[in-house]
Amino acid sequence: MATALVLQTWLDISIQYTGSAINAFAIAMANNRAVTDDPVPTEELIIPAELDIHNKEILFLESKKVTPSTGITIDSLEVISPTLGIGTMAIGTTFIVG
Repeated sequence: MATALVLQTWLDISIQYTGSAINAFAIAMANNRAVTDDPVPTEELIIPAELDIHNKEILFLESKKVTPSTGITIDSLEVISPTLGIGTMAIGTTFIVG
């Protein structure tokens, strides 16, 4: 069993417990969820025993006390998708070519 942490995705959980992101789909399915659903923090999760475990990666994460948590919040969207700047401009509307 595994426990979901705040802002963890299925990819984070897969990397933390199996050492490989490829197992994210199988872990989500074992918990009757889609990989696009967010795990609920503190939720007890099933990690299927038949998954390929990559021990080197897990041992590295554990030795460095790393817990992957790459989910985003509404507050962090401004950092990822700023409302100003060239990435949000439209030619002829907010970006005038003169």
